[in-house]
Amino acid sequence: MKGEIVSKFVAGQRWINDAELSLGLGTVLCVEHRTVSLIFHASGETRTYAQDSAPLTRIRFNAGDNITDIHQRSLTIEQVSEQNGLLTYHVSTADGDKETLEERDLSTTLRLNQPMDRLSSGQVDDMRWFELRSQAWTCQLKNYQSQMTGLTGARTSLIPHQLYIASEVASRYAPRVMLADEVGLGKTIEAGLILHQQIMTGRASRVLVIVPEALIHQWLVELLRRFNLFFSIFDEERCQAIESSTDLSNPFQAEQLVLCSMPLFTDSDSRLQQAVNAEWDLLIIDEAHHLEWHTDAPSAEYQIAQQLARRSQGLLLLTATPEQFGKDSHFARLQLLDPDRFSDYAQFLEQEQHYQVIANLIDRLNEPGAVSDDTIQQLKPFAPPIDLESCRDLPLTDVIRDQLIHHMLDCHGTGRVLFRNTRDAIQGFPERELIAHPLTLSSEYQDFLKQTTELQHHLHPEHFIHDKADWTRHDSRVDWLVALLSQLVNEKLLVITHYAQTARELQQALKRYHGIACSVFHEDMSIVERDKRAADFADHDTGVPLLICSEIGSEGRNFQFCHHLVLFDLPFNPDLLEQRIGRLDRIGQTQRIRIHVPCFEGSAQQRLFEWYDASLNAFTTPCPAGSQIFSEIQGQLQPALIASDNDDFKKLLEGSRERHAALNQALHDGRDRLLEYSSCRHGIADELVRRIQQFEHQSALESFMNSLFDSYGVNIEEHKPGSYILTPAEHMIGQFPGLDDDGMTITYRRDVALHNDDMHFITWDHPMTLNAIDMLLGNEMGNTSVCSIKSHELQAGQLYIQCLFVIDIDIPQQFQQHIHAHQLQPLPVEICYNEAGEEIPDLLSRAKLGGIERTIAKQIISLKLDIIRQRQQQARQQLEADAAALLAQHHASTLRILDDEVQRLQQLKQINPQVREEEIDFFSHQREALSESIKHSACRLDSIRLLISI
Repeated sequence: MKGEIVSKFVAGQRWINDAELSLGLGTVLCVEHRTVSLIFHASGETRTYAQDSAPLTRIRFNAGDNITDIHQRSLTIEQVSEQNGLLTYHVSTADGDKETLEERDLSTTLRLNQPMDRLSSGQVDDMRWFELRSQAWTCQLKNYQSQMTGLTGARTSLIPHQLYIASEVASRYAPRVMLADEVGLGKTIEAGLILHQQIMTGRASRVLVIVPEALIHQWLVELLRRFNLFFSIFDEERCQAIESSTDLSNPFQAEQLVLCSMPLFTDSDSRLQQAVNAEWDLLIIDEAHHLEWHTDAPSAEYQIAQQLARRSQGLLLLTATPEQFGKDSHFARLQLLDPDRFSDYAQFLEQEQHYQVIANLIDRLNEPGAVSDDTIQQLKPFAPPIDLESCRDLPLTDVIRDQLIHHMLDCHGTGRVLFRNTRDAIQGFPERELIAHPLTLSSEYQDFLKQTTELQHHLHPEHFIHDKADWTRHDSRVDWLVALLSQLVNEKLLVITHYAQTARELQQALKRYHGIACSVFHEDMSIVERDKRAADFADHDTGVPLLICSEIGSEGRNFQFCHHLVLFDLPFNPDLLEQRIGRLDRIGQTQRIRIHVPCFEGSAQQRLFEWYDASLNAFTTPCPAGSQIFSEIQGQLQPALIASDNDDFKKLLEGSRERHAALNQALHDGRDRLLEYSSCRHGIADELVRRIQQFEHQSALESFMNSLFDSYGVNIEEHKPGSYILTPAEHMIGQFPGLDDDGMTITYRRDVALHNDDMHFITWDHPMTLNAIDMLLGNEMGNTSVCSIKSHELQAGQLYIQCLFVIDIDIPQQFQQHIHAHQLQPLPVEICYNEAGEEIPDLLSRAKLGGIERTIAKQIISLKLDIIRQRQQQARQQLEADAAALLAQHHASTLRILDDEVQRLQQLKQINPQVREEEIDFFSHQREALSESIKHSACRLDSIRLLISI
């Protein structure tokens, strides 16, 4: 097809508006002395133009072109004739019949999308669009080759053990593992990273996450804020609404990503059956230690998990205390992961003893000096991959030591199903300093508490006192807080209270009576409002020094930039206390955390403080045993906090202290050092961090996205250092993906994103980036361009044709169940010829490009169209001949990884029964499918650019 640049207007001719392609084909209605009128049937609009300056191009198709008529039939042109300025097309139908078609009967909705169609009709775009398009393909290729997909896009710190677990687990087919890191090491982040990578690589699309009811909101926010994953909360009300408003009999089929709590299933057998029938690619269960199991009476929660686990391909169980309810319950949860592998409890206990022997061997390998004869003899039964005799009496090199340790862990460790990192093994946590502040109980509180025996009244009198209006005027904690703020100038303070109302009233009192500016943060605020308050608190330059939040503020948020925590009241649960402290005590925290605890002397508050401090040491160290002790003595503890009998309370303190010591000793004695080794192989983990840092440092994302924003008409305004404000401009082209009408604040820097929850962290994995690239490459914009090229090496007046082809894999049907097109990155290939058909490599690297006026560009196209077609066809033929070899080279690393993984798993399977046969089958099928599919290529011209030397 070509567009005639100069032509006499005749009624009935078909023309296209260069500036508004969306109008479709226009038909000439009438021609006046100086004007011409066209009707665009697709849009129902009639336009009148000046003949000498009309932005119009005549449409003329050629023999061999495929066209569509007004009846939407597909026709192939065999010949074109013209009479009195009107075209007649001689065509063949899909059935082979011959017909004639007048140009007025062409489809009115026809749009020119193919590069050669657009170019031959004179449709050319600004050179910046072509550059953007080319850059998008190049960047996608680099990202694919980096093997970093899914790991770089999360709003998380680059913490080695978390990245190691995510990389190890997410690379598997349908991973089934237990994440059992100690409190504060980031199990939720690990699960999120695994989930994110599984979704980004296409290995999971349907996901069910089950969490305790109190953590629903925390998980929802974390998945959205950190991983840009939009989950739908399901409860009974939501299920009923779906059933009543849709034709679906199973509400779990309405969404792909579902978040719910266990009571949805314990309260309804029908909901459980619906969830089981829905089938899932990945099931995640948080706080899995609550899935209690006993030989004669497995809990309802365990049985529910068991039914869902059987119908889910992948399974992640999260728990900080895997053996909290006994080793038999721990074994039963491992059965959920692999019922075939974990079928005999006695055998499981025997193997655990075997693991200790391997751990001792690894300890010896890590010792300096030569390897002893005894160590070599003990290593031989484990079939090491090197000649041990050559190591006798010699110090091990780092390479050989790593080979031996990795072999021992792969073949004999428990790391394929269970990961548990400890604070002792990971380290990097701050010190905690407890600062107690005993205060006087006001007479108003004393009078109120004499009348009640409710524990909550004694722990939170400000919330329940009958005359609440002025509690802040007599509560000694308020004056104490004001004094503390005056001492800690230029410091950030996080204050946590149990109730939202307490937080609001405290904030109002500080502002009204003391002129102290602070923010408040509670569950009655929207997520956006909370983000803004948290961001204001995080800002070290202009932000408020004090944030007062309710209990919800101790869930999920990261405030590690703050080093002073004020517990305005104390929660009646050690886990909640640890959650509060955990907002500051996080891996990566750089300073000592000072925990301020004001409490009324002689009150239940003070007794609870003493129980936490004296019995559990819960303020200055993590307390993994605290939850179990609390559940054992809760019935005794509650009245003891209110009672005035100090002797009984002292006995309770002593009993709790002894029980705490015993449980801690049991936890220490039960440490599986082999498990700790395999849960984080530090060399691999550190290399992952290095690769991600290098990938981000070398990334062209910021320049690419800013160019994309500018081209589409999105306003970009510099905000704080490292961040930008985006707003829609009046001239914006369409709707930019993910951009709200009110605008948004973004950053490309990980450090800025971690301190500003209200900013969008834009990465190559971010939905805005992915959707914007899809919008760019899925549209015709930029697939044609004409520009000038200047270089002392080039003779003026020469034409160069630059073609950008994309080679896709046409997957044969028999392999489509094993590998999907979205898993295979298309290969962009650029070829440049001169008019004579000689390939000119690296032409652009030594030249300067410039723009060309559209009218001149059209004239060049009209004069050189036949040559352009020949060179484009030459490029296509060359690529089609080389496509299989290029694809094999492009996917060589993927094939090598699949080969290595199949070989490794087959070897491990002979020694380690934790390797599932379906894992080996999955990678074997993928390798075979990819090997055969790359032989079936499909080349398509993505874009074409003409370069005129000047």
